[in-house]
Amino acid sequence: MFSAIGILLASISAQPGLGLGIGYLDGAAGVELRAELGLTGEVFQLKLAAPLRGLFLPDEGLSFRSSDWDELGDYSALLESLRVGDARLGLRGGRLLLTAGHGTVVDDYRAGGHPDHPAAGLSGHWRSKRYSGLIAMDRISDPGLIFGTLRVALKNLEETSVWVPSSAITIAADPRPAAPQSRGLDGRIAIDLESLWRFSGYQVGLYTDGVMGLGPQWAYRSRLHGGLMANWQEGKWLVGLRAEGRRSGDGLPAGPYDNLYALFRYEEGFVRPAASDALGFGLSLKLQQRALGDLTLRFASDPHGDEAMQRIETMLRATVDKKAAVYLAAGTWETGREPPSWYAQGEGRMALGSGLAGWLRLRRMRRQIDGNERAVVDLLVGLSAAISVRAQ
Repeated sequence: MFSAIGILLASISAQPGLGLGIGYLDGAAGVELRAELGLTGEVFQLKLAAPLRGLFLPDEGLSFRSSDWDELGDYSALLESLRVGDARLGLRGGRLLLTAGHGTVVDDYRAGGHPDHPAAGLSGHWRSKRYSGLIAMDRISDPGLIFGTLRVALKNLEETSVWVPSSAITIAADPRPAAPQSRGLDGRIAIDLESLWRFSGYQVGLYTDGVMGLGPQWAYRSRLHGGLMANWQEGKWLVGLRAEGRRSGDGLPAGPYDNLYALFRYEEGFVRPAASDALGFGLSLKLQQRALGDLTLRFASDPHGDEAMQRIETMLRATVDKKAAVYLAAGTWETGREPPSWYAQGEGRMALGSGLAGWLRLRRMRRQIDGNERAVVDLLVGLSAAISVRAQ
């Protein structure tokens, strides 16, 4: 037994580190001290990080932000990333981008990405020749979104069949929904039908999704999505296109759980407007290079009289030779109730040498400061140093 434990420990590489960042937080000069720990084994990768932030205030000097440690989610956010398993069966944790089905319910929802309400998300996936499944939650400590999806294909996905029809069911629930709902859970159940044709170098498919609301606010209301999707190879790049039309005869909002909802569900003025029975549409373009990352551009319009919601967003995830990584998201939206709003959020990290890395974090959004909600721009740049330790 002890020899087995010794072999297990010997296979683990630990990287304890410390980081220091300076910049602006809440409109004042700020500093961040960051303790880090990375663990790497044969079948897993784990990274923990504990930040301590302070502000230099004119009348108080250096004042540490207690709001960074006043929620249960602040402690689960110590889990920055987790990877166990492979593409067939595995577990992921930390700040995740979660999508279910065709994205008509959950679409690029960034778990734990809100800078004032951080938390670690968790997802498990499974894939076989004809079946695939995903179950996830956006906050391990106090879930705000729980969902699962199961897809069944009528043909072996690993074979070279030209035509591959499939269907899927997705169920999602938010026990602490955003405005205008004030009680109960907010949920969705969706049935996806897909007909995909695969050819050399490209794929073309048609899909239709039926979505029904769950919970006291949207119970039994429904909406229908239908569209075209295509993927094709251009050199080392994979280009993906999705275009859809969608409507709801009884007001069920479109795309309830996405990046916008993840970032702004805590704001007092953020409201998802109901949809009208007029036809809305969405357009998404994705460029992906396996060794580098992906870029997604999205446009959507969902009419509802004077409260029509229109949005334009872009998201970039990139890595360079495993030495640098960046996440950037920015967008603008309009609901008709207020002037157009915009946000920006980004994180970057670059290896500068053995055990030394530079990092940057940027955001532009609204947050509560001294009991008042106002827009702020935060920017932090810093260095982290780590050493590698392996059990002998």
